[in-house]
Amino acid sequence: MVLLAITILCAWSITSLAAGLGLGAVIRTADRARKEEFLEALFSSLAERRMAR
Repeated sequence: MVLLAITILCAWSITSLAAGLGLGAVIRTADRARKEEFLEALFSSLAERRMAR
């Protein structure tokens, strides 16, 4: 009975670790994409200002 509980606990821990790492990677990718969009918009507006002068 104890062996079964330990096995389930290990499987649960490994699954939660993998899910956490996967979710972290998704969040990091989304954050990077949002930063790139912001910087692209910023540089675009700066280029438009420079061309208007």
